[in-house]
Amino acid sequence: MIEFDQNGTRFYYRVAGVAIKEGQVLLCRHPSGSYWVLPGGRVIPREDSKTALRREIREELCLEATIGPLLWVVENFFELNHRIYHELGLYYRMEVPLELSSETFVVLSASIGLEFGWFRLDQLPNLNLQPPFLRQALRNPPTSVEHVMQGEFARKPGSRLA
Repeated sequence: MIEFDQNGTRFYYRVAGVAIKEGQVLLCRHPSGSYWVLPGGRVIPREDSKTALRREIREELCLEATIGPLLWVVENFFELNHRIYHELGLYYRMEVPLELSSETFVVLSASIGLEFGWFRLDQLPNLNLQPPFLRQALRNPPTSVEHVMQGEFARKPGSRLA
C-alpha cells in the first residue's frame, strides 16, 4: 500500500468507487467505525488506480466492478485517533452487480467484516459520511473531473513544516 509517515502526518493514496443505482449510493464502514465511506481502498506500488479499485471491490465484495470515469481528485486532510492524515483520493463512477437492499450487510473479507449498505441520496446530509463534501456532491456528480480540497490540516502557502 502506498502510505508513509512524515513529520507527524500519515499520507496515503486511496481509490474509491461511486455506485449509484435508483437514487441510492453504496457505502461501507469498518466494524468499529462510526462513519461511512465509499467502497475502495489503498493503491499498491506500480498499480494503476482503476486496477486498484477493481481489486479492492473484488476483495471487499467478492464481485467484479465496471469502473467508469474519474469524478473527483480529492486532497483530504483530517485527524483520526490523534493522528493527522493527508489522503489523496481518486473517486471513480462504477457499476456493481449488487441488488439494492434496505438492510445493511456484512461481507467477511481479508479477516475484516466490512458493513455495506445502500443509502438514499436524500439521507446523506444526515449521515456521518466521510469526506464530508460527499454529502452534497453525490446528489449531483460532476460531468468532468473536479479537484476537491477538504479539511483543516492543509498547510497554508508559505508555511513551514515543524
